[in-house]
Amino acid sequence: MNPRRTGYVVTVAAFSLLGVAAGDRVQPLIVASKAGDTAVLRKLLQQHADVNAKAADGSTALHWAVFRDDTTAADLLIKAGASVSTPNRYGVSPLILAATNGNAAMIDRLLTAGADPNTATPAGQSALMTAARVGKVDAVNALLARHADVNARESTRGQTALMWAAAEGNADAVRVLIAAGAEVNARATGPQVVKNEKPDANTSGLLLFLGVKSRRLDTLTPLMFAARRGQLVAASVLLAAGATVNDATADGTTPLALSIANAHWDLASALIDAGADPNAAQEGWTALHLLARTRKPNLGYVPGVQPTGTVTSLEVAEKLIAKGADVNARQVKPVDDSYRQGQRIGATPFWLAAKYVDVELMRLLLRRGADPALDTKNHTTALMAATGLDMMYLSEDTGTDEDTLEAVRLCLDRVDVNAVNDNGDTALHGASRRGLNSVVQLLVDHEAALDAKNKKSLSPFAVAAGAQRGDRQPQTAALLQELMVKKGLPIERIDLEATQDPLKRPATVRQ
Repeated sequence: MNPRRTGYVVTVAAFSLLGVAAGDRVQPLIVASKAGDTAVLRKLLQQHADVNAKAADGSTALHWAVFRDDTTAADLLIKAGASVSTPNRYGVSPLILAATNGNAAMIDRLLTAGADPNTATPAGQSALMTAARVGKVDAVNALLARHADVNARESTRGQTALMWAAAEGNADAVRVLIAAGAEVNARATGPQVVKNEKPDANTSGLLLFLGVKSRRLDTLTPLMFAARRGQLVAASVLLAAGATVNDATADGTTPLALSIANAHWDLASALIDAGADPNAAQEGWTALHLLARTRKPNLGYVPGVQPTGTVTSLEVAEKLIAKGADVNARQVKPVDDSYRQGQRIGATPFWLAAKYVDVELMRLLLRRGADPALDTKNHTTALMAATGLDMMYLSEDTGTDEDTLEAVRLCLDRVDVNAVNDNGDTALHGASRRGLNSVVQLLVDHEAALDAKNKKSLSPFAVAAGAQRGDRQPQTAALLQELMVKKGLPIERIDLEATQDPLKRPATVRQ
C-alpha cells in the first residue's frame, strides 16, 4: 500500500467558476451576481432578466451567489424562480457549492427551496460527504435534518461521509454522523481493477519489473482513514463508538500499521492502548518490523515521513514489547516497494535496525531480548546488514559512517564475523564495497578473513577495487592491500574493463 496519500476522493472541483466564462459577457445577471452587485441584480430581476441563464461553463447567477456566500443575492434569485437543482457542466449544483463552503444557512435556504438533500456530483460525491470533509457541524446537521443519506457512497472507491470526516480529523462531524447512524466499520471498496496474470503494456514501473498482479488495497475503514492521517481525536471517537481496532485490509494492513508507517506515534500508542495486536503479521511482518523501517527508511533519494505527536517511536516500541510483541519475529513476505525486498525474508526487527544502522533501536531491542544472531533466509546476518552488504546503491541508506561503526560494534561480539551468506559474501565484503575504512579495520581486528571469496570468486579487496559493480573505493582497496601484504596473502589483479560490462563475469587474476 501507499500510506502517505490523502486517501479520500476530493469533491469535483467547482473552481471553474473562478474564471471568466465567455458567456458572461452576454449574461448581465451572472456578471452582477459574480461581482456581488446587489443593486444591479435587483434591477435586472425587476426587468425580468432570465434568472436561469447559463454561462459557457453551465453556471448560473445562483451558482455565483452561493459560491460567494451571498445569502441576500441567493434569496433574491430563489424568489425570482432560480433553479436550485441545475448543475453546471461539471455536475456541480448550488447545494454542492454551499456544502463546500460549509454554509449551513445557505444549505437550509436551498433545501427549503426544493434542493435534493442527497444531491451528488456525477461521481456520486454527495453534499453530505462534502460538508463532512469541510467539517462544519451545522452544515452536516442541516443536511441530516432533511434526511440526507448518512451512509451514501461515492462511486469510485465506495467511500462515505464518515470516512471523509475521519480522514480530515473532523471529530465533531464524526460524532454527529455516528449519532445519525453512520456505519462505523464500513469499508471502502476501491476501484475494480482487472488482475494481470502476466505483465503487459499497461503495467508500469515496479509492477512491470516484477510481473506482480495489479490489485487495489485501499479498502479502508473510517478508523484506517484516521490512522493514516494521524487524526488522534477522530480515531478516539471512532474507537469509543465501536470501531474494530484490529480490522485489516485485503493485504493485512491494520490501523496500527497505517499509523506506524506514517510515523503518527501518538495515534499508534493510542491504538495499542485500545487493544491493537502487537504481533499482527498478516502483511508478512509485525509492527516492530514496520517501526524499524519507518524510523530509518531505506528510500535512497526520497525523504522519509515526518513524525507527528509528542510520543516518540522508541516509546511506541517499548509499549509494543510491554504488550507482548515478539522481538524476534521473522518477516515472512517481501515488502512490495522494492525489487530486492525478497532478500529480507526471515529478517527480525533487530536485523532491520542493523540494516538501517539505527543504533538506538538496536540497543533497545537487545535490552528486551532480541537475538542478534538470527539471520535472514539467505543467511545474511545482522552484522553483514550493518556493514552495508544489503545496499543496492551506496547512497541509499540514512545512517552516518559513525552510526555504521557503532552498529557494527553492537553486532561483532554477538555474530560470527566470518559468517557467509548464500552469495558467499561476508561482512567484510559489505564494508569493502561501502568504503568505510574504520569498519574494515574493526572487522579485520576481530579476525575477519581477508581472503574470503564469494560465489563470484571476489575477495573484499576485489570488491573495493570495483570488481563487483564498479563501485571503486581506492582508499579501502589500499588499506586491504596493506593488510593482506602484512599477512602474506597474495594480491589480486583486477580486470576492471571486464567488470564494467554487466554481461561479463567479474574477473580477477592472481599475481
